[in-house]
Amino acid sequence: TTFMAMVLACQLERLAGRNAAALGRLMRAADYLAAQPSHILERLIWRTLHYRNVLRLIPPHTRDPALAPLRRDAELFAARLEKQGYALSAR
Repeated sequence: TTFMAMVLACQLERLAGRNAAALGRLMRAADYLAAQPSHILERLIWRTLHYRNVLRLIPPHTRDPALAPLRRDAELFAARLEKQGYALSAR
């Protein structure tokens, strides 16, 4: 899917250490996800990878108004996963 490709592109940029490029791809993926109707859920694996990218690229106490909501959403997503017995990996 389009979202899957966006998330993977972000992941590759992040793992290669190109954080500025990764952040640009992250924002496009976040915009795409936000534009989807609420009844359409992307597969859990891709949402998990997306939010892991958010947690790795956006510092916990960012003051950037475009990034802070993404960080908050990722933290909430991770907390829900942990309550269900899952966790996001370190990389």
